[in-house]
Amino acid sequence: MTTYTDHDYTHSDAEFAEMWHLLAETNGRTGRPFNWTFARLENWRFASWDRTPEEFRRMVHLWRDGDGRLAGFTITEHGDDDLDLQVRPDCRDVEGPMLDWLERRYRGERPALPVTCFADDDPRAEVLRARGFREDRAIGNFRSYNLDQPRPSISIPPGYRLSDLGEYSDYATYARLEGVAFENDYVDENWYRGKARSPHYDPRLHVIVLSPGGEPVSVAHGWLETQFCTAEIDPVATHPDHRRLHLAEAAIVEAFNRLASCGGRVAWIVSGAEPNPSNRLYERLSPVSLATMIRWSKPL
Repeated sequence: MTTYTDHDYTHSDAEFAEMWHLLAETNGRTGRPFNWTFARLENWRFASWDRTPEEFRRMVHLWRDGDGRLAGFTITEHGDDDLDLQVRPDCRDVEGPMLDWLERRYRGERPALPVTCFADDDPRAEVLRARGFREDRAIGNFRSYNLDQPRPSISIPPGYRLSDLGEYSDYATYARLEGVAFENDYVDENWYRGKARSPHYDPRLHVIVLSPGGEPVSVAHGWLETQFCTAEIDPVATHPDHRRLHLAEAAIVEAFNRLASCGGRVAWIVSGAEPNPSNRLYERLSPVSLATMIRWSKPL
């Protein structure tokens, strides 16, 4: 049995690169997200433009195998969010020590410990159940899409047109689209400029739809890494005043085709769990697989 050692996260570039590679490799080899996507990790670091290094350090903890390689890490997207175990597939036995550490870390700080697990991940479910965790509810759907064939464009009403953030450069106005669509006051030009510093940000893959008045009203933001040729589309959003016009669907299909032309072989889209209405749209796009994320919880 492998002996693992745990380490504080120092928020160094080298550690971030190790974390990124673990995610990209584990997901890329299977073609479906087993861990966080690489784009989610980049957003976690770069879009949170005003988060302090100390805040980042408190959100991650690392585990290494006997050779010093990163075996896995725990991470939370925000200070009070679910806790996620990110592991190499050959190091599943590190999950027990991870959970033990999380219980010690958050006892007295949280009333309960919420940990995520895919619905078909029986090994993790067994470890959680043995430690007193119980299933809470489904919290998200992860769909995979093949990018091996071009998709026909989706018609949109006259006056609207597809564009991207390589062409459109009023970033404050763009940020307002996401802020309104997600009812999130944090999303502003500072947020966008932080996000745009991500290593795999490409404004040509940041597909938008412009209204007849020339303002961005829908988005499907494509992310691509070329080592394993995996991609994600996040976010997908449409301004409330321009919904039910197939704008998001058109933007997604355009993003799919652009990702494919850049060498992408599989793309992922994450949605809320049922009955989130976005699931209807993502099913129409013919995913090749669907994985549901479950929250498990244990009182502390």
